[in-house]
Amino acid sequence: MNKKIIAGIGCLILLPILIVVVIGAIIIGGLYFGSKSTVEFTCAMSITKKSDKAIEALGENITDGYFIMPRITIEGTKREAYISIPVSGSKSSGTLYVSSYRDSFRNDFSVFLESGEKKIPIHKGTFPCTE
Repeated sequence: MNKKIIAGIGCLILLPILIVVVIGAIIIGGLYFGSKSTVEFTCAMSITKKSDKAIEALGENITDGYFIMPRITIEGTKREAYISIPVSGSKSSGTLYVSSYRDSFRNDFSVFLESGEKKIPIHKGTFPCTE
């Protein structure tokens, strides 16, 4: 009888903890994979991996990290995105900063890499990728 009570109490304690962990994993996973599926993220990583300046600073095989910080706003035809992406290569690591503003009249897209004390411009101009 005592074993059943202890098991019941254990379940009552572990069940809420398990629920919180599962919900947290779903939220974090959604943010992580949701951020990586944006056109701004995909485009920025694509041009960074091809950039001679980024390869010189970080080394070959540039990859993104796990803690991506997006701020994306969509209002009608206006799409605004600011994303910071931890990146690393064979030599070093840094943070990629993406700023994008697109609407019916304006199209600005900039990407720069901060590695150590250096701030390296990767792209500044119009959105270079096709959707």
